[in-house]
Amino acid sequence: MADQRQSRVSEEGSQWEKRVIDILCSDERIRNNAYVVKGTNNEAQEYITDKGGVKIPTKDLKIEYEVNGTIKTYLIDNDIVVYSKAKQKIVCVISVKKSLRERAAQTAYWMLKKKEAGKDFKYIFVTPDVDRELYNPEKPTRSRKKWRNILTAEMDGVFVVGDEQNRQPYQDGKFYVGNAHLVDFVRRLL
Repeated sequence: MADQRQSRVSEEGSQWEKRVIDILCSDERIRNNAYVVKGTNNEAQEYITDKGGVKIPTKDLKIEYEVNGTIKTYLIDNDIVVYSKAKQKIVCVISVKKSLRERAAQTAYWMLKKKEAGKDFKYIFVTPDVDRELYNPEKPTRSRKKWRNILTAEMDGVFVVGDEQNRQPYQDGKFYVGNAHLVDFVRRLL
């Protein structure tokens, strides 16, 4: 039972990652000026290879730790990577989570490690917010709950995306609702 649940949760997460990639690649400027690819969790992988064979180095996604006198390297959470063709570097890493729970803390933690390591790409959090933990469209200014405050304080941007027919665009500091806000944010990085 637990294995089936985990498999279903992983599949749903992959579907949302693909949806976010589709949202970004629906924009002609992003499509022409960037590679938007699924990230990796393989610590030993030196490159992420896109469908066209382009190799994006993973070294900028790695954070070094000292563990008992030994240096270890770990990848930050990198569900989606945006690589600028003109700048020839990673400009944005996206953590996509369908629901928050402990996942929000994990993403905020990796943002802190990214800052400590001096990485210059933007690190953002994207969610459909299916449980309305970050945003309630009926009470947009009263939706400032714990995770919204923590994530907007730590991340370069927090985006609620998904079904545009049921959402009015909204912005509050580094918190954005609507697919267009995500597209605009990434376009500015290219």
